[in-house]
Amino acid sequence: MWRMRRIGRHQRARIGSALERRAFPCSRDAQRAISWIRNDETLAARRGYTQEGYTNPRATVGAFTLVELLVVIGIIAILIAMLMPSLSKAREQARAISCRSNIRQIYTGIISYSLDNRGFLPDAWYILERQWVGPTYPGFLHWKMQKYIKPDSKVWLCPGWPEDRTYHGTAQCAEGTPLSPINLGEGYYYICWASTTWWGPPVGGVWPGPWNPAHIRFNKPKFPSKAKIMSCMCAQQSATLGRVGPHNKGKIWHILWLTGEVTTSTGLWGSPPDGIVLVNVAGDWTPK
Repeated sequence: MWRMRRIGRHQRARIGSALERRAFPCSRDAQRAISWIRNDETLAARRGYTQEGYTNPRATVGAFTLVELLVVIGIIAILIAMLMPSLSKAREQARAISCRSNIRQIYTGIISYSLDNRGFLPDAWYILERQWVGPTYPGFLHWKMQKYIKPDSKVWLCPGWPEDRTYHGTAQCAEGTPLSPINLGEGYYYICWASTTWWGPPVGGVWPGPWNPAHIRFNKPKFPSKAKIMSCMCAQQSATLGRVGPHNKGKIWHILWLTGEVTTSTGLWGSPPDGIVLVNVAGDWTPK
C-alpha cells in the first residue's frame, strides 16, 4: 500500500483499473488501495486537475464569490454599527467611575489636611482664577495639598474632559496658554473657600456674605449634607449655552459634599432644576 502511494498518478490509475478487472477476490489491502485511488482522483478533479493536467483554475474548493464577500462585509458593518453605542456608553461609564474615584481621593486628602489644621478645609481659590496668576501660584488647591497629593497627579484632572481641551474659547491663563485642565493644573471646581470672598473683604471686621472663612471647617455647618466642597469643572452654567458638565454629553457632573458623599447632578436638566447643584454655587455653609 505504501509503495503504491509513492508511484505516479497515471500509474496509480492503471493499477487501479487492472485490479478492478481481475476476477479473483481482492485482499483487504488491495481494496483499501482502490478506495484511496478513487478518492484521490475525485478530490483532484474537484480541484481542477485531471490526468491531462491542470484545467480549471476556478474550480478551487472554498473560494468566495464577489457577492458572498460583499454579504460578509455588510454583515460585519451592521454588527459594528450595533456595537458602537454600547462601547461608547461603556467608555463613558468608565470615565464617570474614574472621576468619582478621583474625587474620593481628594476628599481623603482634604480630611488629612483638616486634621493638621484644626478642622479647617484648605483656603484655596477656585482654579479658573489661573487666568490672573502664574502656574506656580500657591493659592490653588493642588498646591495647598501637595503634602497629601502630588500637584502633578492625574487625580486632579476630571477624566470626563480632555486634558488639552479649553473650557473657554477666548480666555487664557496668565502666560497665554488656553484654559485647559492640563494648563490649569486642576479639572475640579473647588468652591467652598472662594464662596466666602465673593461679597468682598470684611467691612469693620464683619464679612458681608452669609458666612466667612471661619465657617469653612468640618463639624461647623448646620447642614453638612448641603455644604458643597467641589465638583467637576464646567464650561458654562446655562442650558442655552450648550455644554454644561463633562459627563454624559455635557448633562451631568459629580459633586462632593462635606459629608463625603459624591452625587451625580443633572443641574438645569433636573426636574425641577436645582440651583444648589450648580458648579459655582457653594451650597449652604451656615454655621450651627
